[in-house]
Amino acid sequence: MEVRKIDWDTIHFQWKFNLWPGRYDIKPMSSMIYNKPETYDMEIYEKYEPTFWGVYSDKNEIVGVNSGFRTADDMYRSRGIYVNPDYRKQGIAQMLFDALEEQSIEESCTHIWSYPREGSHHAYLKFGFEETSKWYDDSFGKNVYVLKQVELGE
Repeated sequence: MEVRKIDWDTIHFQWKFNLWPGRYDIKPMSSMIYNKPETYDMEIYEKYEPTFWGVYSDKNEIVGVNSGFRTADDMYRSRGIYVNPDYRKQGIAQMLFDALEEQSIEESCTHIWSYPREGSHHAYLKFGFEETSKWYDDSFGKNVYVLKQVELGE
């Protein structure tokens, strides 16, 4: 299996039909702010660019995706991780998180955050994220803010 950077159309398809079926108006990025529910910064769209990753099977099929982007000068967000159920528990989420962390370091971010659903929460904790909020219940289910400190190289 191999992690590759992918484009918006490729991840959008996976998000629309697998991660968020029935959700409309999915955008490449979100304007959410870390640990501030219902607070948004629309300037994120103008300041930063997202990066998208896919994990491809040996048959060249996409079996997992994730995206990341800055939300502040030192904060990087993980958004939209999805692993095909037939390929779970094979280290694919770890591969996606590793790629995301490398990108966050490249962009000089000291922290990575996310707002995972209850169902994917365990993958974040396994990768070293820590819960930093209470659980919130919204139209997509239960979510919690998580944060991981990133070690920037010399």
